Amino acid sequence: MEDGARSLKVLRNKIAEKSDEKAPDFLMVLTAVGGAYQREDGVYVAPINLLKP
Repeated sequence: MEDGARSLKVLRNKIAEKSDEKAPDFLMVLTAVGGAYQREDGVYVAPINLLKP
């Protein structure tokens, strides 16, 4: 999970610095199981089953 959050933050920074696109409003790491929560660095963590309709 740490690697995923770190990669997302690097990607967000690259988008903000080198692109005309707007940076993402939030970052989320999807997991197979577990609870949903927001990390101290602002990255959300959520199991994929929460995305079902």
